[in-house]
Amino acid sequence: MDVDIDRSTSGRGGLHRVPAHLTRLYGRDDAVEEVRRLAGAARLLTLTGAGGSGKTRLAVEVVRGLVDGYTDGVWFVALSPLEDGRLLTHAVANVLDVPEQPDQPLLATLVASLGDSRRLIVLDNCEHIVDSCAILAERLLGSCPGVRIIATSREALRIPGEVAWRVPSLDVPDPDAVRPWQALLDYGAVALFVDRARAADSCFEPSEATMVDAARICGRLDGIPLAIELAAACVPVLTTGEILERLRDSLALLTRGPRTAAGRQRTLRATIDWSYDLLGSDERAMLARLSVFAGGFRLEAAEMVWAAAGRSAPAIEVVGRLVDRSLLYRRADRYEMAETIRQYGRERLVEAGELDEARDQHLRYCLAIGEEAEPRLRGTDIARWLRRLDAEHGNLRAALDWALAREPDRALRLATAAGGFWYLRGHMGEGCSWLRRGLAHAMDVPTRLRALNLLGWLALRSGDLAAAESALRDCLDLEDRAAMGECAAEVRNNLGLLACWRGDLVTARRHLEESADLSRRLDDEHSLAHALFNLSLVAHLSGQAGDPSPLIDSLEILQRIGDRPGTALALGLLGCVAIEKGDVAGAAASLGEAMRITRDLGDRVNVLFGLEAFALLAARRADYRRAITLAGAADALRESVGAITFSLWKARLDGVLDLARRIVVPEAADAAWTEGRALGLADAIDLALGEPGAAPATGAGTLSRRENEIAALVASGLTNREIAERLYIAPRTVETHVANVMNKLGVTNRSLVAAWVVERRRPPAE
Repeated sequence: MDVDIDRSTSGRGGLHRVPAHLTRLYGRDDAVEEVRRLAGAARLLTLTGAGGSGKTRLAVEVVRGLVDGYTDGVWFVALSPLEDGRLLTHAVANVLDVPEQPDQPLLATLVASLGDSRRLIVLDNCEHIVDSCAILAERLLGSCPGVRIIATSREALRIPGEVAWRVPSLDVPDPDAVRPWQALLDYGAVALFVDRARAADSCFEPSEATMVDAARICGRLDGIPLAIELAAACVPVLTTGEILERLRDSLALLTRGPRTAAGRQRTLRATIDWSYDLLGSDERAMLARLSVFAGGFRLEAAEMVWAAAGRSAPAIEVVGRLVDRSLLYRRADRYEMAETIRQYGRERLVEAGELDEARDQHLRYCLAIGEEAEPRLRGTDIARWLRRLDAEHGNLRAALDWALAREPDRALRLATAAGGFWYLRGHMGEGCSWLRRGLAHAMDVPTRLRALNLLGWLALRSGDLAAAESALRDCLDLEDRAAMGECAAEVRNNLGLLACWRGDLVTARRHLEESADLSRRLDDEHSLAHALFNLSLVAHLSGQAGDPSPLIDSLEILQRIGDRPGTALALGLLGCVAIEKGDVAGAAASLGEAMRITRDLGDRVNVLFGLEAFALLAARRADYRRAITLAGAADALRESVGAITFSLWKARLDGVLDLARRIVVPEAADAAWTEGRALGLADAIDLALGEPGAAPATGAGTLSRRENEIAALVASGLTNREIAERLYIAPRTVETHVANVMNKLGVTNRSLVAAWVVERRRPPAE
């Protein structure tokens, strides 16, 4: 592979996710032109050919020239890490940013999202799940008239309307023809060999002898790009003449295979066999063991599977030699292996009888990553760990798929450890699926308790309230039978949320109070903080938010334990309480702090909540047009993430919007709504954070409205906590304000702040 499949670009037609070029494409000008012509005429174009023939690289070159023709984007879906065709729809939906919707199959959601849009979708490496690809392609093309698909596969999808086009080999010269040797570089195959040889050895220089050898090498390899690249990688250790001689022996052996096999498949296998034969025993063993990874791996992952092999050579040295041989390539902190090489390594692993042992090590690695990440997804380093799990998603799937039939308890541990990832990244349906499959066979009681509770939570957030209740009740029953308090507080907290979702606030309060009591007895600060928050939420939704202490206590705990998503939720609710109290400045401060946290985390669900809360704040300020615009942005985001909300919250928001629409003239209201729905996520956040009333920085000795207010309360003798309760803001926010006041006034303690207030007799400004 020589492309970066994670790069996003923006063309005149809109957002596109098309791979970036990492190397120059040789000898494909005519092919690119022909494929672009076919792509304009066919709704499904499948590029076929043997592994290593350059299907992916050609597809990338083609679609990068087509982006301006698709107003709704060109989207590249890499399928090689996907081992289970049942996850194909999830993979496509993830790339297209189509979230799961409550009570709706993901395929139906995907079809509805595509609708009449004009998009080009590239399905790359379909051969291992070709039936699933054929079914999905036929459904999308049949339901979405503006969608076109380019597929790459070793075989055609074989559905009506498909145009299959075989990717040809690179042009190969006749090395015996009379010509200046420099003219050999006009052939794509030779130019590719020379380019890769120079990359492998900066001292390599073309000459008449080396160019004739190169032409013969390319001819023996039938112009297959991957085979040529593997040959060129040996230039640092072999002359071109030696490469040619070794290649002749390998090809002679393998061409004696079945005549019914494709010739280029035999040639590619000969190239890989030959490259493999050049490796030492450690390199061969490492190549085979690394084949268990799907979607790449980090060095520590290679070290784990290598340690079990019982070899003395350091993993980093062996991996480095494989990189030198172009059997691995590195991008950032990860190594990746071409799919054809990975399949070859898998065969060797099976032949050695080591597949299960290596996959067990792979499972150990994935489980270690998952369980290390689990608590960090509630901490200050959450963004980094989410990115880490994004990169390991293919490995998580591969490990779960293998372990479910062999190690169901460990499989369920892994599926449960990844719970925060399933939720925060919107993979709730997939997470529920893994949990249900694991629960069907796993027997470990503590693991089952945690999995049932998590299944209830994910089902609740995805809108399947019946499934949520069933899982949570099963968790309670198992807990009673086993006399274990593994999830006692959390499951009651989730039952409280379930009741709140249904509008039964009395039952919700009972469950949440039980959760809080259990959390105190168990000294479980995390569960206690969330129970207190949810009790405050119930009080707020019921219109009975009086004593702010539970919410302040919740916020203090969440900040202390570093739970950033929870902190953002608590700050957001503080802002909503402040709106109800008429404290618009306090609301703006709390909501702004919450929005910045959720923006940094990429937490789109809570960004949605923040936009709606800022819409309520705008209405409170009588800025009704801004309220409608923010509500429109939230409405579009809600459709995108597929989130459901509390009926009481929705009723409150709808009431405010109805009022705003009665006050704003209809044309202006409609324009504001349309403007909001058209805003991108970043622009919507900027609009929310740019609300009037947020005090700008002032010169030394001059306090803002909020700082004057804080200074007056300090002068009255209140502690920071008491000020926080009075103003419905976080204690840490008070600490920041007090520090700013002291800095601006040039004083070093609270007594001097009080003296300044008395002297100036400056009450809080309005």
